[in-house]
Amino acid sequence: MAKQVVNEGDSGLTARGKLSGNFDELYAVGDAIVANDTISKANSASQPGDFATTELEHDPATDVGGEFALALLNFTDNPLDGDQIQLGTRPYFFQDTLNDFDGHVKIGATAADTFTNLAAALIAGAGAGTQFSASTTANTEIRHDGNAIVTSIGFLANVVGTPGNSLNADVSGGAYGTFAGGGFVGGVDIKYGYKAGVVRSDLAVYDVIAGAVSLQSTFNTVTTNYVYVLAGVVASATTNIPSYGAFLLATVDAEGPIISSITDRRAILNSSALPNPIGASQNRFPRPLAAVPSESIWGFPAAAIVWEEVISDGNVNGTASTTFTRSIAVSTGNVLLGVSIESSLDFGGAGINSVTCQVGIDGELDKFASEMECLNAGNLQVSPYLSWYVFDGVTDVKITMTANVDFTNVSTGECIIRFLWFEFGVGN
Repeated sequence: MAKQVVNEGDSGLTARGKLSGNFDELYAVGDAIVANDTISKANSASQPGDFATTELEHDPATDVGGEFALALLNFTDNPLDGDQIQLGTRPYFFQDTLNDFDGHVKIGATAADTFTNLAAALIAGAGAGTQFSASTTANTEIRHDGNAIVTSIGFLANVVGTPGNSLNADVSGGAYGTFAGGGFVGGVDIKYGYKAGVVRSDLAVYDVIAGAVSLQSTFNTVTTNYVYVLAGVVASATTNIPSYGAFLLATVDAEGPIISSITDRRAILNSSALPNPIGASQNRFPRPLAAVPSESIWGFPAAAIVWEEVISDGNVNGTASTTFTRSIAVSTGNVLLGVSIESSLDFGGAGINSVTCQVGIDGELDKFASEMECLNAGNLQVSPYLSWYVFDGVTDVKITMTANVDFTNVSTGECIIRFLWFEFGVGN
């Protein structure tokens, strides 16, 4: 077993590093894969085969800064004992004498005093047991806007953008005040802008139009968003690892209403440097881009790992069956990008006239590669899976070889199965 490791920014397989999980071996040979975390004209000269264009790169001009939704309560009277206010999913009850239940707020001498107590209750800090009940817990959806409380009090959503506009704000029948605009308003999504480009997935080529994708973000917290394209014409974002079939463009950290950092996750697989291409044969991607070498294939994330499994006559000989299986344990967080199968030596022996290989998992033995012929040397085949398959638990990937007769008859032969992997946390 051998693994070729490519980290972000490396030109070819020049870097070595310790990998986590099952990928704990080191291996480096030649210039097989070109991976780069920022694809632009600036670095293309030093890495022949890189793009000389700006495919789907970040476009700061179309970024949008976020806004928290605001609910402004204008009060005209002090609430009465038993009056309520609803903020998000939390009800608050105003009381002359505090009962020790979550959300009970002490009525003060003036309306400003009462709503000052309410502001303290939202964070459940100082004032517990006097300004609000000791059992009150912090409101995770809403906070006081920090402005002086005189004749009004402002409440801000903790989530950035339009989701905050849907939060509930209601005086619940009380006659002490009203919400301007009817409740939470003014939330604006924080957005990551990207330029137009092309993505190639399996046998299809997709033109992706320029746009801006909404990100998730909350107050005083860094939220990592994965911006990706999934077999379509627009990008999307998620706070989870993108699903099978996605092409990662960037990881974007948002904190409150602003983007705090961007890591470019685009990369190139340069098939011109691959003697045995991993999912990058020319006929898979028939339409090169203008000003891009026709042998350059775009769409794989950086920090890719090539994992080789070699199955030879010495492995299968003695198997009194027409089927030989090898299992590979894969840990959570790994992503399979593609599979290739190369026959490097003829399989031969008494009565041998057919040897095929498939790659999959329990229940779907041909999920990643189906019935690829590996009888004759020089045969190279690439699976139709050139996107993502995310392993969300420890999984056995199974290589199954099938011959027309028992493998006890095999005397020669060798097949190399190569996997292109991406592991989050490696090179990130």
